[in-house]
Amino acid sequence: METTLSTNPEIMTKLDKQVTFIELRASGQSLRAIAKTLSTSKSTLSLWETELRVKIAQYKAERLRDLYNQYGILKEARIQALGEALANIDGQLAKRDLSDVPTDKLLDYKLRYTSALTEEYISLDTRDNTGQELDAKEIIRRLDDLYTRARDGETTKEQASTELIVLAGMLRAYDTSELEDKMDKLRRAISV
Repeated sequence: METTLSTNPEIMTKLDKQVTFIELRASGQSLRAIAKTLSTSKSTLSLWETELRVKIAQYKAERLRDLYNQYGILKEARIQALGEALANIDGQLAKRDLSDVPTDKLLDYKLRYTSALTEEYISLDTRDNTGQELDAKEIIRRLDDLYTRARDGETTKEQASTELIVLAGMLRAYDTSELEDKMDKLRRAISV
């Protein structure tokens, strides 16, 4: 979310200032510093912060996601790196005369990378194994189950972390969908 707006506070519109405010606040700048940059009162910025809280959080999340992608922290980046390594190993296996190459090493690497890639798999389906759509209560029940399994050492930290990310994302998606439905109903009721 890069700003191409004028940064001269004299000619910035309110919307321009709010967009810049979101970016600066998400980057961690203080209200005092932003007030000085935008030539806007701290009390106005406090109101904007309340009003634009969700947008600030979204922008901050986008910035973090970009950093995670850049440094290979996100699952997609790890899957891509593992896939590329596996493709390189397959390429080397195809080129080699296995009679004079330590085949066991190349095959061992292939098995390790295949296993690591398989462990990264997460089902993207929001249905459970019976085909039933998951609702918020079921997702929360699964979060509770994950907590119990992690506490009792029945799952690895990596697997628990992965499940937590998926379940939290599913819960956010469910909540967002529910909120949008309620807002649509409210809009229809108001417009009648």
